[in-house]
Amino acid sequence: MVTLEKFFFEALCKVIGEDGSVMTTAYTSSYLPWNLSKGKVFTDKSPSTQGGAFANFLLNIPGRERSRHPECSYVAYGKYAKYLTADHDASSLAYTPFAKLIELNAKMLVFGCHDTNVGMPLGHYMEEYYGLTKRNLLKGLFRVYYFDQDGCKKLFKRTDLGGCFGSHHFYKYFDESGFWIKGAVGKALATCINAKDEFEVWKSALGNHYEKIHCDNPDCIYCNLLKPRKSFFLFKFLFYKMWIIGGKIIVSLLKGKNFKDVIRKRIDYSISKDPLFKDALKSIHNKFSNQNNNG
Repeated sequence: MVTLEKFFFEALCKVIGEDGSVMTTAYTSSYLPWNLSKGKVFTDKSPSTQGGAFANFLLNIPGRERSRHPECSYVAYGKYAKYLTADHDASSLAYTPFAKLIELNAKMLVFGCHDTNVGMPLGHYMEEYYGLTKRNLLKGLFRVYYFDQDGCKKLFKRTDLGGCFGSHHFYKYFDESGFWIKGAVGKALATCINAKDEFEVWKSALGNHYEKIHCDNPDCIYCNLLKPRKSFFLFKFLFYKMWIIGGKIIVSLLKGKNFKDVIRKRIDYSISKDPLFKDALKSIHNKFSNQNNNG
């Protein structure tokens, strides 16, 4: 039986040919100190808890390569698989493999998740590029065990953290750039852009105000702790906002929700409320509706 993942993978391989490669994120879980146990260990065979079905499909095919970063690993297949995943381990920043995609001018394809990610894969890399991921005051809290190249078990502490990536307000820059190709994979909205073009659109959109990459939710823990801080900003945030956020966390915990999920709560709204996104999604749905009616 041919699964959807295998069908899609074989179709990709036909498009890229023998000289092409496929890479995707294969991120795995990390844990707060009180949730960490000796049995929670990242290995090369660990399934991706955040990468989705396609990432886990790639992890199980012969000949694939995987980077050794204990939380933000990447899985690749094809001619450049070893190059794309090499030198990315526990000592590396989380998003550095994206720099190699920019160097190779890879096609950045996103589909099926545009209600939360509007098809701009370099978002977290741009935070890293501008040095923002090293600013987060929560760094060092999220941990997991891993084995180094000598087989020794070690503790990994995440020292670079991105924002919640509330990138809904950047949709218009990509939509107007002329570089962004919109279409569909199945009935899901899909976007594709060359990595170098995406990088340039980001730089142009951000200008000298790279803090704009973060969401504008005043209660977002991640983004507020990443933004360049004005005078007394941290004091004001901690004493005027943390009691509100703390109250929300306590209420969520009393309802039986997982602490890590609560602490990583994303922005309260999504890209689906953006009118430009609604128009794009409507055109895709109309296309398939017309095809079905004519068929």
